[in-house]
Amino acid sequence: MPRRLHYFAQPFWNDRSVPAERYEFLCAVDAEEGGLILAKSADGVLVYQQWIDAAAEIFADPEVLAVHGKVPRGALAIDPDGREPWLDDAA
Repeated sequence: MPRRLHYFAQPFWNDRSVPAERYEFLCAVDAEEGGLILAKSADGVLVYQQWIDAAAEIFADPEVLAVHGKVPRGALAIDPDGREPWLDDAA
């Protein structure tokens, strides 16, 4: 199967340690509208698109379409803010 552009909305709740299941949509407009609906009950929602080739297991970097409410920093970036582990002097 060739690579295809997928559209997702991922809800987050502050009282849960893991995010809820992400929802896939057919187009960007549907994903953005779905994100708005999810934002009514979730603390935050991340809406994004991503090129995926499932057969080759290739996942491109996601492109954020919308952010509603409070979304964890780690969900917004592949390399979130924070101290790099190799900078620690453990010699």
